[in-house]
Amino acid sequence: MSQMRKSPAPMPWLRYTPEVGPGDCKSRQAKGAVLLPLCQSSKALRFAILGFSATHLYVTRTQRSDDMYDLPHRLRLKATERLNTQINQHLGRWCETSMPKTSSMVEIIATMLVLCHIEMLMPRSTHWTLHLRACREVWDLEHRAIQSSGSAEPFMEFFEKALADLEAFESLTSFPPEHKLADSELKQPAPRDRFWIFLAVVREVTFTERLRYSRLIQGLTNPDMDMRSWTDKISHARFLAFYHPSFILDSSQHLRVVFRMVADAHYHAGLIYSYQALAPPAKHEDLVRMFVDALFSEIQFIVRGDWRNFDHDLFWPLFIAGTESGFDTHRQATIQSYYEHLMAATGFCCNAESLGFLQDYWAYTTLGYSDTWIQYARVRDTATRPFLVY
Repeated sequence: MSQMRKSPAPMPWLRYTPEVGPGDCKSRQAKGAVLLPLCQSSKALRFAILGFSATHLYVTRTQRSDDMYDLPHRLRLKATERLNTQINQHLGRWCETSMPKTSSMVEIIATMLVLCHIEMLMPRSTHWTLHLRACREVWDLEHRAIQSSGSAEPFMEFFEKALADLEAFESLTSFPPEHKLADSELKQPAPRDRFWIFLAVVREVTFTERLRYSRLIQGLTNPDMDMRSWTDKISHARFLAFYHPSFILDSSQHLRVVFRMVADAHYHAGLIYSYQALAPPAKHEDLVRMFVDALFSEIQFIVRGDWRNFDHDLFWPLFIAGTESGFDTHRQATIQSYYEHLMAATGFCCNAESLGFLQDYWAYTTLGYSDTWIQYARVRDTATRPFLVY
């Protein structure tokens, strides 16, 4: 395997924006266009972004000093303190005027998202769950205010998509109580003609699986699932990714080739996941095995290549490949090696927990159990052992 170079540290939610391609230099320009204006009036966001950069530097360095740890900690603490102050000021102005201060709320949401991503960089940290829940509560509050006033900040859709993407990953390993699920809705932006809508389909699959399981618990019978509709949705997502104008016109030829492999990896991972979640495993075993072989080949080509633009986009396909490698020790070792390389390159240590889950699941299958990884995760104590594939 060729030596892996460090990936840049962009804000990860930029990977799936409609205007730019993952890893493209435009993503850094878009990040600046969105975050820099907000930084001018938000010290909390400035400290959070500095904290993200310092933390990324800390976790990707092979040699670390106490000072390298202290600086990210101090910046994170400063960001949190400033954020609390900004929240209190926002609530005070709300009470005084009865009018929503949307600009301030956008800064608060942006800061929460950055703090959430900082915790994803920290080894063994689960505090990303706290920031994610808080961000959702603030977002819902702001959304109601926007509906009442009829006005919205231009960046709100950007952060709405960022939050929805993050929740899509989080929902994969979250199993809400049945009584809460029955009254819930699928909260995500409508999958319009976006550059990358795989996550929208994945989250819809997850939501459907949770609803069907809830019905079974209640003693109800689920109708047979027509898998053609789901394969059509996943195929349409790949089509949109391949033919979005910004990707076709602005990317280099080699980048397009690599991206097509990344998109194909997500396509096959999406197909596998939809069958895992919604179809009887034994009935489609041969078809799923064909998808897994194609997925693993695509991952190998990408990871062994020289271009590191898409390292961060490989964790979810790699995880799905791992869930279908319970009896293949060679493939398990390869997946673990890729995980470790990608975490070293991207700095996102939260994925170590998902690797640990895979190792536990592999050991579980060797005992002769035939549960899918979703069934295993549901009975596992995920409330006290949360993990995120990101």
